[in-house]
Amino acid sequence: MIRIAGANMRNSDDVVAVEVSRRLPRFWPWLAAITSGLLAAAAFPPFDQTWLVWVALVPLSAAILFSGNTVRRPWLRDLILGYVAGLAFFWTCFFWMTTVSALGWFTLQFYLGLYFAAWAWFCGLMRPRVRKIVARDKWSEMLARARPETAPASSAWLSSGHNLLLGSWLAAAWVALEWIRGWMFTGFGWNGLGVALYGT
Repeated sequence: MIRIAGANMRNSDDVVAVEVSRRLPRFWPWLAAITSGLLAAAAFPPFDQTWLVWVALVPLSAAILFSGNTVRRPWLRDLILGYVAGLAFFWTCFFWMTTVSALGWFTLQFYLGLYFAAWAWFCGLMRPRVRKIVARDKWSEMLARARPETAPASSAWLSSGHNLLLGSWLAAAWVALEWIRGWMFTGFGWNGLGVALYGT
């Protein structure tokens, strides 16, 4: 028997399972961000998998909206997740620029990744907040003490109206950021997500 962190393990397979289950919650958001960048890049030439445009931002959105509840600065984490996705996307899409200038290709991506980061930050702002019910009078307080088992709060994710509004706001923010990228600092409008659908 192997003793790890207060748990008795019977074989080495259990030890590996415990290690993976501890590390996976920390790393999956970062892997999801990289996956989002690579999926979006795969929608453009030379890969031309245009159908990936429709699902490319799903891993990044899931990483932002469904993880990091215990982080002290969730806004900073959201920014960095978006930045990582942006770097993965732009470094992959604009690899051809190395034939012109490797240094220019490398540094340009650090600027362009900021647009993904801004969208990820906005996505984090749209995360539903948990609302605490505060007793306003003594009667409510007495009832709350007498019945400590509170009913589970309804999830905002179960509301169709909330999800439709969330999708609309996130799509509008993405389009606005791509438009700003197209004219800010002389503009760099290449490879907006809609451009991947040129052949349809």
